[in-house]
Amino acid sequence: MEKITGSIEALNAIQITQKVAGLDIACKTILKNKEFLAVILKYVAEEYKECTISEIMDFIEKETITSPELTTGRTNTQIAGDNLEFSQLNEKTSKFDILFRVKDPKLSTQEIQVNLMVDIEPQKNYQPGYPIEKRGIYYCSRMISSQISSVIVEDTSYKDIIKVYSIWICLDNVPQKGQYTMSHYEIVNTQNIGNYIPKKKNYDLLHMVIIRLGNKDYKEKQGIFEFLNALFYPENKNSYEKLNEYVDFSKNEELKKEVKKMSGLGQRVLEEGIAQGIAQGITQGIEEGIEEGIIQGKIQMIISLLKDGYITKKMATEKLNITEEKLEELISKNDDIK
Repeated sequence: MEKITGSIEALNAIQITQKVAGLDIACKTILKNKEFLAVILKYVAEEYKECTISEIMDFIEKETITSPELTTGRTNTQIAGDNLEFSQLNEKTSKFDILFRVKDPKLSTQEIQVNLMVDIEPQKNYQPGYPIEKRGIYYCSRMISSQISSVIVEDTSYKDIIKVYSIWICLDNVPQKGQYTMSHYEIVNTQNIGNYIPKKKNYDLLHMVIIRLGNKDYKEKQGIFEFLNALFYPENKNSYEKLNEYVDFSKNEELKKEVKKMSGLGQRVLEEGIAQGIAQGITQGIEEGIEEGIIQGKIQMIISLLKDGYITKKMATEKLNITEEKLEELISKNDDIK
């Protein structure tokens, strides 16, 4: 399988996950990177089995996810855009973790681009008190219904409904016989009376995938399970080396240098927030510490890039969405900037 060069955002997300392996916010942070999403789609979605990882990355529309968490580093390989929360009158609110649109290479033509809507849900507990399958089907249904106005009129365009994927990655509390298994659920035409066969593209609108991990010591050499184990259990021995077999971080030495620039103030704030949260016995304190660490890490990285001449002051103010006066204030507070 083709191996692509990883970005600084992806490498930094791995470092964050190593500090807080298994925590929800860490899982979401790491899945905001197109390199990792592309590998998952390559293994899971039939539409992309014949595509290269680079092609799939190009198919993902980075502006189609809106995330409440601040992402790390540059934004050219991270994704942002669609509403992550669907709420309608008298219906339970659906909160999606990673929701984005991606080009369907099988249905798209040079004249018309057809997209898929993809939801990826890292789920720590496989047995939360209800079947994950039922929740996944509900999420698929909400993604489909969200594409149509709540007011049905005569010219409602049902022909524009696009296919949805809901991919659930379950980490813990998986029964032993279910560990390292994957199940697919989709709409199929089971019976036809007569000679007419409907076109699959007209009803193939829902596909749910449940991936069950559950054992950090999984030893298989290849495949989606090895990749996800290395991604979500980075504290394991050889996890980084295994991940490098899919996304290569070794080719670009500049990535390593830039990540080191982020390991100062941002990392200290991150670790202090985690320690404070653990001391208080609350998840909220840990997650707030992570969010603050990400914010400070991004600030420090951009200031370091500015100091080294990689970017201009104008670019720095745009990336941080601040004034030039505020930038000067941040520079003066940064220990590395003299």
